[in-house]
Amino acid sequence: MQRGNFSIHYPDYPTYHHSDLNRHSSTIDIVISNNLHQITTPQTITEFTSDHLPVTFEISLGNFYNRCEKGIPNYSLANWKDFKTYIMQRIHVPNLNLEKITTTEQINIMIAYFSKLISSAHNKFVPLTKHDKYKLIIPDSTLNKIKYRNILRRRWQRNRFTHDLKYAYKTLTKEVNDEITLVRNNAWSTNLEKMNDAFNNSRLWSFVKILKGDSKVTPPIKANGVTLLTSAEKCETLKTQFENANNTTVKAKSPREQQVTQTLLKFFNFHAQTSPKSVTKNLNKGLNSYSKYCKTWKLKINESKTEAIYFSRCT
Repeated sequence: MQRGNFSIHYPDYPTYHHSDLNRHSSTIDIVISNNLHQITTPQTITEFTSDHLPVTFEISLGNFYNRCEKGIPNYSLANWKDFKTYIMQRIHVPNLNLEKITTTEQINIMIAYFSKLISSAHNKFVPLTKHDKYKLIIPDSTLNKIKYRNILRRRWQRNRFTHDLKYAYKTLTKEVNDEITLVRNNAWSTNLEKMNDAFNNSRLWSFVKILKGDSKVTPPIKANGVTLLTSAEKCETLKTQFENANNTTVKAKSPREQQVTQTLLKFFNFHAQTSPKSVTKNLNKGLNSYSKYCKTWKLKINESKTEAIYFSRCT
């Protein structure tokens, strides 16, 4: 994402709603654009009852837009000391009255304020590095090959049994990659020649020093009283921790579903001395819980598959 000029578009309303009420909704559908077309803000369609809602957006194919020149954040040159001071000066913990924050709305307001503060500090103290430093100019012949390659790819995807199209597509892809690699190498050589300035010899060596860099060693990790030194052990421990933190099973039930299940069990497990009045009360309670569950999750009972049976002493 950082090597090219891309932008991320996302809807304002979450697109995924978890069945567990204790978990928050999230946005898992995004649009990544190369800024060549105008794209509207994605909109979430909330009329459906699925837990994963669809998203719609529009793309304008008529006009091409120039790539933006905002640049890429360069965190290695960020002034983290001023970044921290800027945030601490605008957050006074004693004046926040954290003990009075009791509702979800108040928590969301504080989160929004803190997020906006971090974004403001990021824009002030994290410099930007412009992309496309070498301004690669791809020849028209290569661009025409790319267009024809895409046509072959679409044809081959429609008919997988045509081996000639597959061979032509792969051959053309290799030619395009080789030509683009040659263009990049030539641009790199031109940039090095500009750095090798007779009046400023230190410029080239400073650039080589930056490329060389110092090897950084990841510090050891302690897990369950054991110190892990090798990269394989650290990766395995982090993998296990991540799986345990995010592991969910299909047997997990939402609190509402558990409440309905418990109500039904209480109804069917009554003993023989239960009076008809108590049975009616438990039955109505279970039906009310089931109705509330359907309204909460926007479920509709299929009337064609539902039957009412009346039990009496005669039956």
